[in-house]
Amino acid sequence: MILPRPRPVRLLLVVGLVATMSGLATGAAANSEPPAVHDHGAHLHAPPAAAVEPLAEAQGSGPECTATGDDFKKPDLRMARIKDLVIAEPYGDPGEPAPIPPGAQYLRFTTIVMNIGAGPFAVKGTKDLNDAARMTTKQKLFRTAQPGTGPANCQLADSPAVARWGGDGHSHWHIQRMQRFDLYGFDGTGNIVDLDRPGYKVGFCFFDGLRMRPTLPGYSSEPRFSYGGCGNSTSDDRIRMGLSVGWGDIYPYTIAHQWIDVTGLANGEYRVCATVDPLGHYVESDATNNQTYSDIAITGMGSANPAVTETAHAWAACDS
Repeated sequence: MILPRPRPVRLLLVVGLVATMSGLATGAAANSEPPAVHDHGAHLHAPPAAAVEPLAEAQGSGPECTATGDDFKKPDLRMARIKDLVIAEPYGDPGEPAPIPPGAQYLRFTTIVMNIGAGPFAVKGTKDLNDAARMTTKQKLFRTAQPGTGPANCQLADSPAVARWGGDGHSHWHIQRMQRFDLYGFDGTGNIVDLDRPGYKVGFCFFDGLRMRPTLPGYSSEPRFSYGGCGNSTSDDRIRMGLSVGWGDIYPYTIAHQWIDVTGLANGEYRVCATVDPLGHYVESDATNNQTYSDIAITGMGSANPAVTETAHAWAACDS
């Protein structure tokens, strides 16, 4: 269906999300996931000051990490179930393509990336002296489940990931290629076919926005990474983004670039795939669980009211 145009901004108070991430009754138990807790008031611009790392570390200006070895509590990144699958006309956000192509139809969806590992996922960006709109990054690993425990308890790991300023009409920095979205079809024998229709969004500002796994060891009820870690100016020298143990970051279907172009697509069966860290830029305890997918049926293409129905879902490799 064609939806009304909601306000095209990042949702900072999460309202209306379903209270469970349990999937459809499809696939083996290995693909199931325990229910998640959505605290509708948790997605704040900035958590209480006491809940955040000391400012010097949060802004990347504190002492460098000095720990060596490999005895760190590693993060484990995972995608939650894809939600809010709809075909809608472009909303005309500042960062959307301009002009909008006539007749364009976008498959929009909500995604959540979460950290279910033993330690925080933290990324530090430092300004590229040769490019004011670019930062190089390092991943910050900790010996403890909580960040901010001093240089002797952390290590900076090299990462090829970069951060870039804006790009979607939002005035903050984005880590590039943090997530990837793809659309697949099926051939006559049911085999997966890559349709070469990737998601448009490539930059992400992530922080503790949703309480996802409060029973995990090392979980903190207070957010430790805030929206402010994404910076707010091209003059920023450093940024610091991350996800605490048991926390997630949401990108709602209404936000700029959160879509796959399905213009001209035929009615039929398709698979929407969401992958976190698709290029393997980060250290994780388990890099084999980074994908989730939803199988969908699309009808009404070419009409004013196309519809999307989810037919299956799994936490598994998208080409399985």
